[in-house]
Amino acid sequence: YAPEQFVTSSVDRTIKIWDIRNPRGQVAMFGPFEFSVRRVKFSPFSPNYIATAGYDMSASVWDVRTGAVVFVHDAHREFVFGVDWSLFHPGTMATCSWDEQVHLFKTPVIK
Repeated sequence: YAPEQFVTSSVDRTIKIWDIRNPRGQVAMFGPFEFSVRRVKFSPFSPNYIATAGYDMSASVWDVRTGAVVFVHDAHREFVFGVDWSLFHPGTMATCSWDEQVHLFKTPVIK
C-alpha cells in the first residue's frame, strides 16, 4: 500500500490518485473510460500497481507510473463490482460479478 496516497473511482469514469501531502488536488488521473470503474485498490505489495473492477466486465491492473494497463482479467459475463488483492500471496486477486461468480487468479505482473 501507499500510506500517503489513496485512489478513487467514480461515475465520471475516471480513476484519481490523491496524496495527503498535496492538498491542491489529485496527483494523477486516468480516463475518462467508456464505462464506470466500480472499485479500485492499491496492491499491498507494490505502491506502483492498482487493481480496478468495472462495468466493462473486466478487472485490470494498472502501473501508476506509466498509466498503462499491464493485466486484464476479462472472464466475467456481467459487470465486475468487486476486486481485492491477497494479503498473503503476491499477485493473487479475487473478483466478483453480477454473473454470480467469484474468480480467483494470479497476475503475472506482481511476483
